[in-house]
Amino acid sequence: MSNDFPFGCSLVVIGALLVGAAGIGIAKNLHEEHPTCTITAKESIAKEKGHEYRVFTEECGVLKVGDTIWRMHFESADVYASLHEGETYDLITTGWRVPFLSWMPNVVEATPAK
Repeated sequence: MSNDFPFGCSLVVIGALLVGAAGIGIAKNLHEEHPTCTITAKESIAKEKGHEYRVFTEECGVLKVGDTIWRMHFESADVYASLHEGETYDLITTGWRVPFLSWMPNVVEATPAK
């Protein structure tokens, strides 16, 4: 019996976990929804590296407004600034709400609802 077996097995398990995590990350960012939501409040949280923008809605829960390399979307500050409390918007969001991971859908586009 070789001593390399446990090490090789560990590499396979670590590789599978990395591939699985990458797959979840890609799927999360490619998942797209088109909800219509009324903004009830907004907040900008100062972080070490920039800001985290959040919007609170009646119908859609809490959403973040952030940049994402997967969609080449780097205008989150402009999208956040265009949202006004009390107004209703047709949104394009990516991602899912997973509370125990602190994940929330990301707003990548917003247009006033008709």
